[in-house]
Amino acid sequence: RMQLEVIKHFPNVNFVEYLGLCPTVMNIADSPNGRNATPHLASPWKRWLAFWIVRILAIITYPIPDFIKHPIVKFVMRRDSPLLDDHFVQYGSKLVNEYIIRNVLHMAHDEMCEIRDVEPFREIISTLKERIVFVLSPRDKWCCNNIVAQMRESFPEATFKVLSDNVPHAFCLSHDHIEEIISHIDFKK
Repeated sequence: RMQLEVIKHFPNVNFVEYLGLCPTVMNIADSPNGRNATPHLASPWKRWLAFWIVRILAIITYPIPDFIKHPIVKFVMRRDSPLLDDHFVQYGSKLVNEYIIRNVLHMAHDEMCEIRDVEPFREIISTLKERIVFVLSPRDKWCCNNIVAQMRESFPEATFKVLSDNVPHAFCLSHDHIEEIISHIDFKK
């Protein structure tokens, strides 16, 4: 979606291709993860509560050395992404900051409200036509269950590459699926 915003704001630039890797360009709130997250993100008091919980955790954990924090953060982060690379855990342990969490929750709430329909981008999409390539994962929990059919209907000129069922939305958090992703991208253009 952000790529489409950039293309919209720079109409004089001749973009060679739009490549959407597991894109969430429509109806994100209707996705399995969106249906779970939207009620919590829509509540200002829940976002406020999360801010203060993280703030208290940051104060409590500040004096704890990294070699103790690292396994705890690793356990929490790998709950949803078991194949998560270790260097992401190191960065994740440094992100326990109440202001970062507040901004992430605010951004996520905005995405749930704003990423609904592709209609605002119809003109951009019509100028790109066959230069649009979408690489979709059928298992992507940030997209609706019938996302491939919806997107083919919305972007009939686009090229679609469908990944195997085992590739998650956040494929970049692990090196396990990189070869499959690369195999679906045509670098010859």
